[in-house]
Amino acid sequence: ATRIDCPVRAAGYLLKYITKELAVVTFNRKRYWASRNLDKPAVTDSLLSHYALEELKSVLEENASWRKEAKIKNSDYTNTVTYYQL
Repeated sequence: ATRIDCPVRAAGYLLKYITKELAVVTFNRKRYWASRNLDKPAVTDSLLSHYALEELKSVLEENASWRKEAKIKNSDYTNTVTYYQL
């Protein structure tokens, strides 16, 4: 075992070889499996004002038992996604 300095790069490295192997094993076959007899999740799209978004983030921060932030950097833009567990 060795220490990992950058978990994101390590995950990318593993994902590369997992998907490479999956492509070989499933050549000319479907590469996804859907669960049957499960209810589809309800999806709601909301457009919030800046004030409403800040208020929502404040409530989530106060009530979350766990929080993770992921920064997405591209040559054209940078974005941050925050996950909360309630």
